[in-house]
Amino acid sequence: MFPRTRLLFLGALFLTALLMGGTSLLFNLYLQEVQGLTPLQAAWWMLPQMVAMILSANLGPWLYRHLSQRTVVLSMLSVMTAGFVLYVVAPVSDAGRPLVAIGGSLATFGIGAVFPILMDGVI
Repeated sequence: MFPRTRLLFLGALFLTALLMGGTSLLFNLYLQEVQGLTPLQAAWWMLPQMVAMILSANLGPWLYRHLSQRTVVLSMLSVMTAGFVLYVVAPVSDAGRPLVAIGGSLATFGIGAVFPILMDGVI
């Protein structure tokens, strides 16, 4: 792999790790502070993200075996971006809770699927 590609993968890896860590913390705080949920209720709303991470961590390498590396990375980063867009357009009312949960699941799915591939590309 060319050094330039490795550097791009390292930047994407850093960005995805930063975004995933930050959104996990902020999503939980959003549910508790803005939506007024208890910690247990907020944890229930985070379950779809956890399931999406488990599924995508197994799906990413499978996709990598059947598609090109570039296709998988770009498509999963697009899924992640779509999830973050849902964060932006979600209303602050109770009706926004499912939209934010879906956005978080999409973002987590995209990051979970691309993270092993980016790690492989950097190493």
